[in-house]
Amino acid sequence: MFCTKCGAQVADNAKFCTGCGATLAPVEPVAPVAEPTPAPVAPVGPVAPAAETAPVEPKERTKIDVNAVKTQLGETLKPVTNFLKKIWANKPLSFGIIGGVAAILILCIVLAVVDATGYKSALNNMMDLMNGDAKKLEQVMPAEYWDYMDDKYGTDLDDAIDEYEDTYKASMKSLKSKYGKNIKYSYTIDEATKVDKDDLEEMAEEIAKQFSYVDEDDIKEAYEVDIELTIKGSKDDDSEDIDVLCVKIGSSWYAMSYYDYGETTYYSFVANSIF
Repeated sequence: MFCTKCGAQVADNAKFCTGCGATLAPVEPVAPVAEPTPAPVAPVGPVAPAAETAPVEPKERTKIDVNAVKTQLGETLKPVTNFLKKIWANKPLSFGIIGGVAAILILCIVLAVVDATGYKSALNNMMDLMNGDAKKLEQVMPAEYWDYMDDKYGTDLDDAIDEYEDTYKASMKSLKSKYGKNIKYSYTIDEATKVDKDDLEEMAEEIAKQFSYVDEDDIKEAYEVDIELTIKGSKDDDSEDIDVLCVKIGSSWYAMSYYDYGETTYYSFVANSIF
């Protein structure tokens, strides 16, 4: 039976409600009061019109969306998944692809750095030559120059290297009295200005006229560089400010000197004056 006060279920012969402590004996006949409990449940059934439509719509919608998305994604991603399967099935291939991408990135970075400071290679080659590295002759003049010298004078690169080594020794001997031993040339850049497109075109045309072995179209870029050239030995040192033109011919940089005479600018590879 149930308590008429709180509705708690109690034993049939109980005199007091274990839930609220109410006396049960006098009202025992009324115990069927439990009837109202089904009442909240039973009336809910008929109110289903709204609930009947609600479940149907979502289920239908979900089913259609999943199939559509599934088909679309399956077709779109099929080439990608097949490609990934091949990569993972063949690990050397995957490592090769990764390595290739990394190599391209590194190459881009290196080219960006070289492009920004490439003209300095011409100055460095010039310094190495002035400090006795005769093999740098090959890099301070365009390759076509040595073909020209061989054709016109019968002098090739090896002959020039031998001649330069002798000239360098004689030069150092004459400088020792003033500068002492361990004589070395060095430079610092005071200013570097990139030659603009219009001036570069005029410059390229003039250089090509003066040097038959240089093609005008091969002159890609140029910098006018003010440097402080220093010669230092164990006894003394001297410095001088000079202007050097660094010109990119093909893929290499070369140091040139230049001066204006009348309306013409005359150019010379710095290496010519060194040896």
